[in-house]
Amino acid sequence: MDARTRAHRKIGEATDARLELAAALKVAGIQFPAMDMRRTSTHGLVVLGEISAPVARDLAAVLLRGAAAR
Repeated sequence: MDARTRAHRKIGEATDARLELAAALKVAGIQFPAMDMRRTSTHGLVVLGEISAPVARDLAAVLLRGAAAR
């Protein structure tokens, strides 16, 4: 696999993880307008820090479990 293919795979993985985390936050009742990159927001960007795609997926899973327990 060449470098370009690896880069595309990592970008896809990061995008999927971001979408998964955004969906889990929404289910849990938490909304960060800046996470929806398709619309313009007047709210400031909330910086959570840099996390890897697997960590974002783990965080999404925890949020979904907590939302389901309510």
